[in-house]
Amino acid sequence: MHGLQRVLLLCTILALPTSAWAKDGGKSDRGSCPADVDAAVAAQCPCDSQRNHGQYVGCVARYGNTLRKAGCRMGTALRMIRCAALSTCGRPGAVVCCASSAGTCNDPAPGDGAAAGACSNKPWIACDTDDDCTRTRMRITRDAVTCTAGGGVSGGAGSMCSACAGLPTTGAPTTTTTTSSTTSSTVVVAPVTTTSSSTTTTSTSTTTSTTTLPPGVTYGNAGEFPAASWNSPGYLLGGPLTVSQTSTLTHLGLVAKAAGPHVIVALYSDTAGEPDRLVASTPATTLTVGPVEVPVTRTPLPAGTYWIMAMYDGDASVGIDESDPDAPVRYMEQSFSDPLPDPMPPAFSYSGQRFNYYVRVAE
Repeated sequence: MHGLQRVLLLCTILALPTSAWAKDGGKSDRGSCPADVDAAVAAQCPCDSQRNHGQYVGCVARYGNTLRKAGCRMGTALRMIRCAALSTCGRPGAVVCCASSAGTCNDPAPGDGAAAGACSNKPWIACDTDDDCTRTRMRITRDAVTCTAGGGVSGGAGSMCSACAGLPTTGAPTTTTTTSSTTSSTVVVAPVTTTSSSTTTTSTSTTTSTTTLPPGVTYGNAGEFPAASWNSPGYLLGGPLTVSQTSTLTHLGLVAKAAGPHVIVALYSDTAGEPDRLVASTPATTLTVGPVEVPVTRTPLPAGTYWIMAMYDGDASVGIDESDPDAPVRYMEQSFSDPLPDPMPPAFSYSGQRFNYYVRVAE
C-alpha cells in the first residue's frame, strides 16, 4: 500500500517539499508552476537513481506537495506528477505492458459524426464507429518477456500515461497486475498506484483491540498485515479475492490502522480479470482501529473471483502487504459523494500490494 498510497497521493495532489522550488534566497515561488513539469520532476527525482519504485514515488509525491504549497494549481502539473508515479522508475528491467482489444459499435449510421451507438466491449461508452471502441489497458510488468507471455506488447520503460501510444492492437487483455510495488514512502498514484494510484506513506503500527465479530467464514485478507498504508481520498482502489464455494454475503470488512475518516467498501464481480458489476456496497462508515465489518444486504455469492474496493473521505490507513510483486491492484478516481460506478469503467492498474480487505459470508 505504500506504493499504492504514493500513487493515490500523487493523484490527489501529491505531497512534496517546498525546498524544491526556492528562489532568491529560499523564498517559495507561490505564483507559478514550472515551465517544463517533466524536466522539473526528472531533475528533482532522477528516474534511474532510486533504490526502488516506492522511493521514487515518495520523492515525486513530496515534490508535488511542494508545488501545491507554492501555489501551483495547474492541472497539467498534477497530471505529470501522477504519470511519474505510474512509471517503471525504480524498477530495473520493468516495462509498461500494453494490451488493447477492438470492439464493435452498433451505431445505426456509423461515421455520421453522431455517437448514437454503444460499444460491444464497453457498453457505457457511446460510439459512432468501431474505432471508438478500442479498449487499451496498461500495466507494469517485471520485464518484456512477462508482458509478451501475458498477451501484451511492451511499450518499454517509461510511464503508463504515454508508453502505449501507437502500439498495435493485441488480443483481449489478460488478468493482471500492473504498476508499482513499493516500499516505504508517501504517495499513491492513481494513484494510485503505490507508495498508486492511487500516495503512500508507510508506517508500522501494532494495535490491540477487542472486537466481537459475527459468525461466518471470511475470504480475502482478514488477517492483519503488520505494515500500514496511507490512502488518500478521491480514489476507489482494491484487489481481487476468491470465494471457494457458493455462499451468502453478509459483511464487507477491512482492518484499519487508524481511526477517523469514513470508508465505503464495495464488492464487484470479475469479467476477464477486471472488476465489472457492483455486487454489494456499504454505507459510509467511520473507521476505528482494528477490524471494521459492515453488514450488507444478504446476497448470494457464487464461487469465483471478485474485486473488493474501498474509498475514503480523508487520509486513511489500513493493513498492507507487499510481499507478492505480482499481486494485482485496480483503482480509479472517484468522489466520495458520487454513486459507485456500475459497471466499473476501465480502471488503472499496477501490482505488488494486497490490502486488508475481505468479505464475511454464511455458508
